Amino acid sequence: EFFYRVSTINPSGTSTVSSTASDTTFGATEPPTGLVATSIIGAEIKLDWVAPTDNNGGAITGYKIERSTDGTNYSVLVADTGSVAVTYTDGVSNTLTTGTTYYYRISAINDYGTSTPSTPANAIASDVPAQVTNLTADAVAGKVIDLVWTAPNNGGSAITGYKVERSTDGTNYSDLVASTGNQAVTYSDIN
Repeated sequence: EFFYRVSTINPSGTSTVSSTASDTTFGATEPPTGLVATSIIGAEIKLDWVAPTDNNGGAITGYKIERSTDGTNYSVLVADTGSVAVTYTDGVSNTLTTGTTYYYRISAINDYGTSTPSTPANAIASDVPAQVTNLTADAVAGKVIDLVWTAPNNGGSAITGYKVERSTDGTNYSDLVASTGNQAVTYSDIN
């Protein structure tokens, strides 16, 4: 809030000051800060941000969410959330393409307008990979069983390894190797 008073000036001098008037400035709010985009299972991306500390005289009523696949050309994903919640999950009511990097920016809305956009954040839409197919087991000399399989759809993120389990009764399995640590589609079990 700012307070004002005015005096009149002429060649003979300055008058006494007027009565006081005051008012509070207003305008579009400052942009949100701390935007984080996090990839979650199901090819969804969760957005979290921090509400602006300066709303320029008008309470925040919602947020505008924009999305891009190149980090330059943004389109409006949500024109106005109509909520003061500082989180949003993309991919729930629409489908994201796994393996695609999505860029986001958020603007705050109050009764006086929409802020400039936040600093962008991005994440890759990904999901749990599909199961391997065409698994075969072939015994070779020397008490070795060679496993071979076909790599599955990676769910949008590079495969970093395979978990191999073994059983002696076909029911109770235990980890033979927690992760192969590579993309090879073969494994040799030396008994």
